[in-house]
Amino acid sequence: MNGTRLQKIIYQKGYGKVAEKVGLLYSAYRPTAAINPSPISNATLLGTLDAQFYVDDKLLKPEEYGKVTWKGWFDASDSQQGDYLIGPQGTFYIVSLQALIPPLMVWCTQVVNFYRPPPQSNLGSNTYGGTTLANQVEYMAGWPAAIVETNRRREGDISLPGDMLHPWWHVYLPASINTVQIESADIMTDNLGRRFIVSSAEKTPLGWRLLAQQALT
Repeated sequence: MNGTRLQKIIYQKGYGKVAEKVGLLYSAYRPTAAINPSPISNATLLGTLDAQFYVDDKLLKPEEYGKVTWKGWFDASDSQQGDYLIGPQGTFYIVSLQALIPPLMVWCTQVVNFYRPPPQSNLGSNTYGGTTLANQVEYMAGWPAAIVETNRRREGDISLPGDMLHPWWHVYLPASINTVQIESADIMTDNLGRRFIVSSAEKTPLGWRLLAQQALT
């Protein structure tokens, strides 16, 4: 018996068997590209499996506001960090597969896209180089992510009496595509039609952790 064999037994005979009894059917996806094919598509579908998700291992806590991480009970023998599971409880992605404990998951709330303005191609005088709807280049599309509001707020540049404070958000999504680099000042949009400016982008061993300011007009 070694660690690899023990881990497989825990997944198959432990969490997998529990999921067969109390779990629900989920579709598993593994993104292969940032934009094409879409992370959630027939091209990235791995298959289905029984799974159940809980906030804690004792099953005593219900879902809470702002709770991003969950524990997954399912047979993760063939799973990888960054895989998505979509089913009755929502959309989750695998944050980590640590030895001897349940997979750590992030519960996704929205689907996001990322854009970047094209680089300046001429020396000296150039046209406006900021991001506009006409010149922005989409480099990630259709990625489920967790978007959680922070307590941070900022006034607008003009600061009129009726102006609303600009909210800031934490954004979590997988870093499974190594060729992608999210950068500060990139633009992010979600399926609700909101537009965000990435303030900071940290690629951690658990995935992307972003701080983004919502753009209000």
